[in-house]
Amino acid sequence: TNTGCINTYSTNIKFYSPPGEVLLEVTGRDIGGEGYQITATTAGAIGDEATYEYRLNNGPWQLEPTFFGVPGGTHRVTAREINGCGTATSEPIRLIGYPRFFTPNNDGYNDTWNVINDADVSISKVFIFDRYGKLLKQLDPASGGWDGTYNNRVLPADDYWFLVEYRDSDSEGVQQFKGNFTLKR
Repeated sequence: TNTGCINTYSTNIKFYSPPGEVLLEVTGRDIGGEGYQITATTAGAIGDEATYEYRLNNGPWQLEPTFFGVPGGTHRVTAREINGCGTATSEPIRLIGYPRFFTPNNDGYNDTWNVINDADVSISKVFIFDRYGKLLKQLDPASGGWDGTYNNRVLPADDYWFLVEYRDSDSEGVQQFKGNFTLKR
């Protein structure tokens, strides 16, 4: 006040918070294709200034929320605020492994079709259907797989659908997974 000088300061307040939850979107297939793709979205954070980084299971952190080429199995994505304000982890998701096509021509490669079983999941039944929904085969996942026949008749090259019933290590009840694959001749 003695000199008559005045200083003005302005402050821009930014809000950072951990994500409230991590939501996942899954596309693709794990075998014979581009691999599963998992994209994470954060929700429930306070403010809109936060920047997050992500990691799949216990892998390295990355700024991109999308993971490519993810194999079958049980997975979680964790998001953390890069200024150290906390983390959130998604619910576990179960991806079933299966080939996108098979070629039952007795050449020793891809001659049968079956889902891939692992230690995290107990697959009890696999049902194979034609495009009209007719049940063609019920597989034991521990068997050698389906050879592309119905009542000892060779079926044509076409797309076929399947339903898997399984119990994973995290759930109490039987879960279902549906997908399709191609029989090539």
